[in-house]
Amino acid sequence: MKAYISLDYSDSESRKALPSLLKFLKDKKAGFTVEKKDEKKRVESRDGFDIVIAFGGSFNVLRTFRKVSADIPVLGISIYENEFLPEITLEDFKRLFERISKREYNIEKKNRLEAFVDDKPLPPVLNEIVIAANKSASTVSYSVYVDNKRMFNDEGDGVIISTPTGSTGYSSSSGGPIILNSADVIEITPMSNFIAFIKFSISLFEIIFY
Repeated sequence: MKAYISLDYSDSESRKALPSLLKFLKDKKAGFTVEKKDEKKRVESRDGFDIVIAFGGSFNVLRTFRKVSADIPVLGISIYENEFLPEITLEDFKRLFERISKREYNIEKKNRLEAFVDDKPLPPVLNEIVIAANKSASTVSYSVYVDNKRMFNDEGDGVIISTPTGSTGYSSSSGGPIILNSADVIEITPMSNFIAFIKFSISLFEIIFY
């Protein structure tokens, strides 16, 4: 097994726990590469990694998905309690290593969002995209189009476009519903908007109003 280890260098607890993971991988004679500090390079399938390990907490999982090609599995390993995105702890990883190295696992596919500003692409995101005013105490007027069809016009603090993964975060705190990860939808949640009833999710076949 060859692993790429993604590390948030600003997280001191992750840095402290990393040597334990590296020692274990060395003892198992597993190949690995640790992300360098401030590294900007994307991780692509041609790099030859079997798996990407996002080591630390939920923030690092989100950060990792922004720089990893969609065809490489990502495993979140948590060093904290009650983390939402990391699937297993470091002790779980050590216990399950043989199965992981033999690829005896199921891959849960997650949708990501892409955004363009002035036709320039932004990195794909796992959770949400927020469009808001760049000044406090200001509102924005906007229109929402789905497949080039206008759905509504509104004004407010902004709008949150989220995946099912992101529905438990900022969107939920703004009144949006929590969506099952398996649902193939994108959630649109206006923030403090003037048309208060608009909260909905869209899929290929339907629009659901909340």
